[in-house]
Formats: sequence, structure tokens, C-alpha cells
Amino acid sequence: MIPGEEKTEGGILFEAVVCPDCDDVRWVRKVYTRHPVYTGKCRSCAINQQAQRMGIYSHRSPGYDPDGKRA
Repeated sequence: MIPGEEKTEGGILFEAVVCPDCDDVRWVRKVYTRHPVYTGKCRSCAINQQAQRMGIYSHRSPGYDPDGKRA
């Protein structure tokens, strides 16, 4: 899969995109990439970003403490 590559599956156009945070390449519907709120982030990076904004840390977030204390 090459970033920017396109494919059609069942009449739906997909584009290979790269997450700006983790560099993961995945297939996304081309129509979604045109939305004004599209960030290009994969699901796990988008969830981690929102958790950090809210002050909630997951095991993948920087500052995570397994004892439950916040950094």
C-alpha cells in the first residue's frame, strides 16, 4: 500500500492515507478525506489525543502511570 494510492471496492473509492502521529498507513473512504474536520489521524491516535485533552491517560499515552496517578 502506497500513500495516495486509490482503489475501488464495491463501487466505493478508497485512498491510502498515513497517520501524521504514528505513520500507520490505512485505507480511508475518499469522501471522508474531504470533510473540513478531517485530521488524517488513525482511530487510536485520535482517541489518545482526545483523552489527553480531557486529562485522561491510557496505557499508550505519554505520562501514563500504572499506579493510577496522573503525571
